[in-house]
Amino acid sequence: MSFPLSPAGQSYARPDAAEVARALDAADAARSSDDPSGHRAARTACAILAAAVWDELTGFDPEAPFDAVGLELVLNAFGDVMTTGQLWRADGSEFAIVDGVWLHDVCDWTSLLTGDNASTWSPLCSPLPSLAPGASRFRLDLVRAARAE
Repeated sequence: MSFPLSPAGQSYARPDAAEVARALDAADAARSSDDPSGHRAARTACAILAAAVWDELTGFDPEAPFDAVGLELVLNAFGDVMTTGQLWRADGSEFAIVDGVWLHDVCDWTSLLTGDNASTWSPLCSPLPSLAPGASRFRLDLVRAARAE
């Protein structure tokens, strides 16, 4: 899967929905056969998370500027991954998406990320200090996630 380069004024271009859908279909098929841990689905989920952040911050306006480059992921002691909605801008400043509907919707995609397939998605992340025993925090690089291949 390849994605277009970022337009001026945006930290990355929105991953193409049709390409992401094809990749997700292939990942789902592989998950039931030769990829039981969901490595392909996990990589595709990272691209979908980048698209979801793009959609939320631009209001689906392809010309709208934004500069989000990181999304917080938390891996709990049970091997489940979630996001808090915490984001980082290119300048390092932090902000959060607090829309409960958006956070609920992206849980569908973070649920494809697990401790079992962390070797697929964690290379797209930087580790963050843990805030709770048994939990690991990561900063997903949205620019790299959007260019999923």
